[in-house]
Amino acid sequence: MYIPPGFWNNELGDIDVIVHDDVFHMFHLCIPSHDRVAHLTSSDGLNWAEAGTAITTGDPGEFDDDQIWTMGVCEFNGRFLMLYTGLCRKEQGKVQRVGLAVSDDLHTWTKHVGNPVACADPRWYEAEVDATMEAMTSLLGPVVILFMGGTVFVVAISLLLPMMSMSSMMR
Repeated sequence: MYIPPGFWNNELGDIDVIVHDDVFHMFHLCIPSHDRVAHLTSSDGLNWAEAGTAITTGDPGEFDDDQIWTMGVCEFNGRFLMLYTGLCRKEQGKVQRVGLAVSDDLHTWTKHVGNPVACADPRWYEAEVDATMEAMTSLLGPVVILFMGGTVFVVAISLLLPMMSMSSMMR
């Protein structure tokens, strides 16, 4: 079992685990700050070693400069994709968008230059920023689903957004 070091015992947020070359790779949100996704490895799924930080919040003005929420990791054609929810300071963290990071080895991640890769369609979801949490756009829990033809879809709660082609994501 893994409990991250820190002041509180609840600093382990949402997690995702992927097995590659007989090694477990766990990615977890670091709470309460929501400023990074940590990476751990294990050979047995019980004893974990810290393997650094996968991604952190963006620079000022980027779509994810406030907080990172949950993430999902998968392998596609020998590369690894991480979809994650990002929040921006200029909108007081009330509008969530989906970002993409790519890795060749699960240790070094690069955020996609076209981030965010998905946003709520205002025809179907409230996307206004106001003083209440009532108008918050929620895209929690991006999950990668790969379909034949290389098209990626993001599932977030009941939201299904068609995304760009895999070839354009892998550039």
